[in-house]
Amino acid sequence: MLRLRYLRAVFPEAQFVHLVRDGRAVAASMLRRRRGARGEQAWWGLKPPGWRRVQERPPVVQCGWTWKRCCQIARDDAEATGLVPEQYHRVRYETLTARPAPTLNGLIEALGLSSPETFQRALRPHLSALENRNDRWPARLSATQQEALLNEIGEALEREGYGAG
Repeated sequence: MLRLRYLRAVFPEAQFVHLVRDGRAVAASMLRRRRGARGEQAWWGLKPPGWRRVQERPPVVQCGWTWKRCCQIARDDAEATGLVPEQYHRVRYETLTARPAPTLNGLIEALGLSSPETFQRALRPHLSALENRNDRWPARLSATQQEALLNEIGEALEREGYGAG
């Protein structure tokens, strides 16, 4: 989603799918990946404009800031480039994991794509393996991390439809 303006300029008829997930779960997942990849202090993931300015902040805040910034850039760029609803499809992670087949079929239809039986058959085993992992962040983040994260992304959580409580 950080290249939406460029892609829109090159492919004006393109359609975009934005998968949105709870920022607390995203931050916890990013922290876990950072620890496994290069140590907790190493930046991991997307680098939206301004990322260097938050490098000195706690890692959980860096991760939350990244989620917040990417969501805002996607919203701003979709609006600035004049994307109409038929071109910009927001899919909630929770919807996808709760009802994967209907969600993907609806998206395939909205995108004007075909979904042959061979594709459906190949997809079925993967869909049954999907699970909502948004409930893991409270156990993965300390109370101090949760507070710092909420201070960073509370308003963005509300804007994206996630209660900050």
